Amino acid sequence: MTLDDITARTLPAKDVFSLSIRALKDHLLEELEKQGTGLKTEIPGERLLIALEPEVASVYCQHLPIEKLQGAGTGFTMSRKGSKFMIVDLGVGTADITVHEKLDGTRLKELCKASGDACGGTSVDNAFYQIFVNIFGVLVMNLLKKKYTSSYMDLFREFETVKRNIKTNTSGKVNFTIPYVVLDQICKEQLNKDFPAILKSSTLADKLSLLGDKIRFDAEFMKSLYKPTIDSIIAHVKDVMRKKEASDVKTFLLVAGFSESPMIQEAVRKAFSAQRVIVPEDSGLSVLKGAVLFGQRPDFISSRIARYTYGVKISEKFDKQKHDEQKRYQIGNTSRCRDIFKSFMKADTSVLAGQKVLQFYNTTTPFQNKMALQVYVTTTENPKYVDDNGCSMLGELDVVVPNPSIEEH
Repeated sequence: MTLDDITARTLPAKDVFSLSIRALKDHLLEELEKQGTGLKTEIPGERLLIALEPEVASVYCQHLPIEKLQGAGTGFTMSRKGSKFMIVDLGVGTADITVHEKLDGTRLKELCKASGDACGGTSVDNAFYQIFVNIFGVLVMNLLKKKYTSSYMDLFREFETVKRNIKTNTSGKVNFTIPYVVLDQICKEQLNKDFPAILKSSTLADKLSLLGDKIRFDAEFMKSLYKPTIDSIIAHVKDVMRKKEASDVKTFLLVAGFSESPMIQEAVRKAFSAQRVIVPEDSGLSVLKGAVLFGQRPDFISSRIARYTYGVKISEKFDKQKHDEQKRYQIGNTSRCRDIFKSFMKADTSVLAGQKVLQFYNTTTPFQNKMALQVYVTTTENPKYVDDNGCSMLGELDVVVPNPSIEEH
């Protein structure tokens, strides 16, 4: 798998993420050491945890007072045992949704496994980018991105600010600062026209105007950029609501950076008027702050829904009523079936944190002194063989068989 950087260079994805994580970790530790925290430069592997974004954002909300939960209303409490709520994590690239039930104390139980869709904040950014592609063409935008990267980034930083301030009742014009000098230069070099002339001749000329170094967009046009993303978010929430476990949820928690958009908040409240829609204070930092709490107390989450079915590759005595003929093989005088997927945990079942599963497996040959247990994973609930579509090997365990003999162990 590869990724393209902002200058269109192709790099291995593994290298990109490895370098990014290493750089961030090293920088953080260096800063902490400068501050005299006494932290060592290496974090032991057993101290590192994977935190799921909607999960830790939910943990964060459990620790906020009511006055810091916008939309909670009088008499609402997050501490009532048995209460259910849907966490809608609206991040940069995706919208991730899960459903939790409050247990005793601060513990939470996952009712629906997290599901995601590509309808986060960048989907609106992409719609905005297409505006400039329509005006200038791909060539100009690519040149701006590759040669004038700083101006390109300024353009989208400005949009990020505007994006979070537009409301459903915004009217008139929306002012937007642009890198005028750079865009004017590129237009003259590549299109033989100055920037104002390009704007006037574009198909969007009736929806915008130029005032100094600002483009003034019609408010209704800017709001229309949100519609595909809002429609996708609403559809995704409705899909989750159709699940039995989520059908009686009365409270939504909108978290992460994109949830701060008034357009998103108002659209969700309108579409789900029967539900209480809550946005925590510092919603954009809810995942980060929740991750800190989760790191201190991983037992906040008491159980989760298994994302996959896990099993071991085994063989059984061949049964022509249930086994495929091409899977038959012989050991001595015994016909056996190879490649059977023997599951020990099924997808969509509730699993306690730290739960242990006890399984027994037999040797298949006389005096067998070692067993190689190949663990497989799939999204299918009841796979038959390990080479079925969607199955993949997770790893292999070598188990020493004590006192091997002619009999099965």
